[in-house]
Amino acid sequence: MSANQHMHVDNCFGCSLNNPIGLKIDFKIESDCVKGEFTPNQNHMGPPDGAHGGVIMTLLDEAMAVFVRAVLKCDVRTAKEEVVFKNLAKIGEKLFVEARLKEDRGRAVIVSAKVTNDKGIVAEATGMLFKVR
Repeated sequence: MSANQHMHVDNCFGCSLNNPIGLKIDFKIESDCVKGEFTPNQNHMGPPDGAHGGVIMTLLDEAMAVFVRAVLKCDVRTAKEEVVFKNLAKIGEKLFVEARLKEDRGRAVIVSAKVTNDKGIVAEATGMLFKVR
């Protein structure tokens, strides 16, 4: 499998480029992390003019899973995540998401991710994901 096949799972809500209602986050491998971009639209609204927190959490979760699939070359399932929201992501503003490995514990991996905009950090997360055998 190529790195691109590891990054994009067919019909995945977060990363599939073919899911008609998905987020279509197109990730790229850069050095020791994966990076993607996403611009929330009116369908992703939570608070007035802001992206829904669940959409932001999906960006973080997806980046962490894509990192493990693409860089560590194995399938993964999220066990738990801790998310800290710092700023509102506005509808129509480009967001940047990235994830990197913090610790590989064998079957479990600890991955960190963040979503930023041009002003700074929108949200950060740390997750424990389990490699699927």
